[in-house]
Amino acid sequence: MKSTRFDWNSLTTRLTVTFAVLLLAVTLAVTAFSVYRAKSALEENLRMHGRMLLSAMEMYAGDYLAGNDYSILQKYVEITALRESVVSYVVIVNAEGRIIAHSDHSQEGKDESDNAPTLKENSGVIERMTQYRNTQVLEFTAPVISYGMRRGTIHLGLNYEGINRDLRNLFLGIALAGAVMLGAASLIVWTITGKLASGLSELVDKTRKISEGELNIEVPEKGYREVRALAQAFNTMGQNLRSVLQQIGDMGSHISTIFSNMLTVIQNQATSAAQQAASVSEV
Repeated sequence: MKSTRFDWNSLTTRLTVTFAVLLLAVTLAVTAFSVYRAKSALEENLRMHGRMLLSAMEMYAGDYLAGNDYSILQKYVEITALRESVVSYVVIVNAEGRIIAHSDHSQEGKDESDNAPTLKENSGVIERMTQYRNTQVLEFTAPVISYGMRRGTIHLGLNYEGINRDLRNLFLGIALAGAVMLGAASLIVWTITGKLASGLSELVDKTRKISEGELNIEVPEKGYREVRALAQAFNTMGQNLRSVLQQIGDMGSHISTIFSNMLTVIQNQATSAAQQAASVSEV
């Protein structure tokens, strides 16, 4: 079997490239859908985790805000920020709008930012997307209620570093699996179509030789069913062609024999006529 060379106009290359493009499109679609679903699930988990943290902070901070015991809250905020990798910042503000505990201790004692969400009296949790140190965070803001009175406000910012890392790993995993599958499938298609094209190329070569006068040629009946059927038809055509040419040759020989016999008869008749003419002239 002849080696298959890369040629854009060849059947093997066209089929392989077409299959690879289709498989790549399917892989990209599956990857996009998987990443989208995973992103939605991870974001929902982050939101639920943030609400759980916020609820625990509200219960813990209420009594200390009521008693103006800020040192324990500062230590609690510091430990929470270190323990929870998703926490970008924790801010506890007292009823006067002053920051009494912050994961960045340098901010403690300052007034609450003007950009902070404004909570109505005893309102629920507010969620929003905001920026913190040039990174996107999901911020929760909730009032701290103790003994029926609002004692302050908690701001909790959660980062997307974990989500982005998981999505990046998921994308790389799917991309790697897709690349391996694409390479393997392309190799299989290249091999199969190369074998098919090789059989067709052999038929073309044999047909060219027949056109040049080499009639005693047959194509091996091997390969895929369709190629074998085509080879059988080609060999039958060659046999029929040789048979027809043989019949033409036999007919030519027969005609030549007839003409030769006719010529012999004519010559004999001419000789007989000449002899009769000589006899008459002697008389």
